[in-house]
Amino acid sequence: MSCLHALEHFGLGRYGDTVDFEGFLAGFRNITKMLRIGGRFYFSVPLGEQRIEFHAHRVFFV
Repeated sequence: MSCLHALEHFGLGRYGDTVDFEGFLAGFRNITKMLRIGGRFYFSVPLGEQRIEFHAHRVFFV
């Protein structure tokens, strides 16, 4: 399963979802529920100084 540059948008209200600072964690949990035992999960998010770009995306701390 892959999730490329999507998790950083979850929970920020940009796509009609409710604003939830930890929305990316709920998304991560849901994705891992779909993953088969022994399956592979490939994902990518922006890395750098941790911040939220207003109403757009998160940058995760390295």
